[in-house]
Amino acid sequence: TIIDFEITYCNEEAAFEFDYTQVEITGGRVATLAHGDDATKTALHQQLLQAFESTENLEFTYYNAHLKKYFCTKRFRVEGGVLSVSKNVTAEVRERAEREQQETLSNLILNSSLNAWFTANAVLNKDGQLEDFVITRINPAFTRIVGLDEEAVVGKHYLKLFPSSREHGVYD
Repeated sequence: TIIDFEITYCNEEAAFEFDYTQVEITGGRVATLAHGDDATKTALHQQLLQAFESTENLEFTYYNAHLKKYFCTKRFRVEGGVLSVSKNVTAEVRERAEREQQETLSNLILNSSLNAWFTANAVLNKDGQLEDFVITRINPAFTRIVGLDEEAVVGKHYLKLFPSSREHGVYD
């Protein structure tokens, strides 16, 4: 059984991302790396072992609590060892989490409103002028007040559903 992996090469950028120098990390062993808690070291060892025993190229995204960073790492078995290529994805993970949080808040507001709401994407003509909207979402109050359910509205053109809107100035 494999009990540890020795780091035989690390480029300068990778060493920097993991808060080491190349000299500190090269020749070191995964189990004795100073940075990282036991859970992180165990996860790293398991990932390396899985890549070593697999014929597949593997990809992992994980959080390093010591560095407070997220990494996406691709691991490949090569010449009796494992090649790891890591990318710091902290910004992307945080942006995605923020978008999800904003979407959750928007959903809460939209779905709990007593007023009928819908969201739509603009439809522009070839000259870039606004021609119509395509409805992308409605709230429960919309169905209750307008009398049209999601299936009848979402993905449809606003002016086809409500043609009198242009005549009554609602569309302007």
